[in-house]
Amino acid sequence: MNAWSKMDPVLPSLPNLKRLELVIDEYENFALLHLASFIKESPCMHTLVLRLSRSWGKKSPFAKKRAAKCSHACLKVVEIVGYSGQSRQTELVMYLTKSARNLEKIVFNPVARWGPSFDRLRDHSAVKDEEWSRAQARQLKEKLPATLEVVCL
Repeated sequence: MNAWSKMDPVLPSLPNLKRLELVIDEYENFALLHLASFIKESPCMHTLVLRLSRSWGKKSPFAKKRAAKCSHACLKVVEIVGYSGQSRQTELVMYLTKSARNLEKIVFNPVARWGPSFDRLRDHSAVKDEEWSRAQARQLKEKLPATLEVVCL
């Protein structure tokens, strides 16, 4: 069984971790719970990079049991790679802005694909998708705290 599919993953304490990069399957039902677990176990984390992995699974609401109780004081910067403006991604952003009470900056990086085989020569439809994703990020910015710096790459 995939560790990410467990409702209550067991994670080690990461008290000195400053930067964390996670690949998140945005369609995994327990993605918010897992993210909350990492946040809880990384009290000194300053930077969080979420690489969204698109799967073709069923889109169901995130399981939120205990995820809403997570709070983080040190997290200042969040980057979301693979942002496309889908409702579940918006849900992740809203969760992070509420959980990270001192968040200063959020970066939306709407690349169509990421990873070592990423080809910088994209076709026209990929560029259009990225433009639409940037527009979604600018629209979401209106719902975020005015004190939060929002960057769209």
